[in-house]
Amino acid sequence: MEEKNIGQINSIKIIKENAKINLTSNNKQKIVETKQNYSHYMIKEIYDTPDSIRELLKHYNNSQSFFDILPKEILKKTQEICFIACGTSYNAGLVAKDLINKIAKVSVSVFTPINFVLTKPEIKKDTLYFFISQSGTTTDSLIAMEYVLKHTENVATLTNVQNSKMAILSNFKFYAYANEEKAIASTKVYTNQVAFMYLLACTTAISKEKAQEDLYGTYVSELQNLFVSKKDIATLHQTANKIVQNIKQPHIITILGHNSGSIIGSEAVLKFTETTYIPTLHFTTSEYLHGPIALVHENVWHFVIISNAEQLNYTNKVIDKILANNGNIVVMANENIVKIINPVKNNNLYLYKIPNTNEFYDYISMIVAFQLVAFELCVALGNNPDSPRHLTKSVI
Repeated sequence: MEEKNIGQINSIKIIKENAKINLTSNNKQKIVETKQNYSHYMIKEIYDTPDSIRELLKHYNNSQSFFDILPKEILKKTQEICFIACGTSYNAGLVAKDLINKIAKVSVSVFTPINFVLTKPEIKKDTLYFFISQSGTTTDSLIAMEYVLKHTENVATLTNVQNSKMAILSNFKFYAYANEEKAIASTKVYTNQVAFMYLLACTTAISKEKAQEDLYGTYVSELQNLFVSKKDIATLHQTANKIVQNIKQPHIITILGHNSGSIIGSEAVLKFTETTYIPTLHFTTSEYLHGPIALVHENVWHFVIISNAEQLNYTNKVIDKILANNGNIVVMANENIVKIINPVKNNNLYLYKIPNTNEFYDYISMIVAFQLVAFELCVALGNNPDSPRHLTKSVI
């Protein structure tokens, strides 16, 4: 690959020339239905995130609306939740595992459908089998669902398409309510899936008497205010654009993170890989020094996720080592972390501040930031983010 700076992207506009987008509520319905003045569906759908999450919360605005679909008695008896999903939906399952473990103290497993079928785990009566799919028609997931339904009816689904085959077959049907997503690379559907997992973790905890009913209202309120408007997305987008303008075209991208950052990294890898076609790898930050550090080169980008102050001691020496070897680093940190870190001045070090003071919701705010960088890099390289090569919206 030729070494060159990507440079300023004058030809790439979110909004077409001679057009302005109205961010007021009067224009919301039009934005949902069409591409409007956005250059690509992918960027439009990233900007749809605040409205999409609020649409989800409108349908599940209190714990009873959740229990009406998945009764409290079922969750109370559940000893394990097994998520089965592919691609982006699989990564939403990883988020669910972390949240449910932390909040409800319930055992969680996550499988890809074919691995589940090949492993042939024992189907248990006290396990809830939860299938996640955007389309609800993914062939691999349907194969796994058929296998599970032969042994139990304790099957739930989260799909974006209502009355899909998977939803029809399941006993507990949930929907992401993200409206239609036309870009192949999932953005707003994924963030809605993740927002849903906070609600599932909360209702599981309530059912197990590990949390009070009012916790659900707290989550709904905080999720509603995570991005107040599209202007919050625009602020993140400006930073993403500057990062892409100022770093050399990468040969490899690496994502480094601990704990939640590791799970965020899994989805970030998928976004970069499917839109930019650049090999993208993910490592636990502290483990990067044990072998993978050999990858460091001036044409390698490192995105380092820092979610809390405790991680700084383990992260700083990795950052220093990468910079000492002329590597490029983008530090991804929320506002609380930015206040306490004092990054060294280095032309190869960039700071991507995430407008969120609560690390608990990094699973949403940070992945939106990664989506924006992936979009900008994709277009800068001349790719079409709405239709990556060899990919379709639903794998059948």
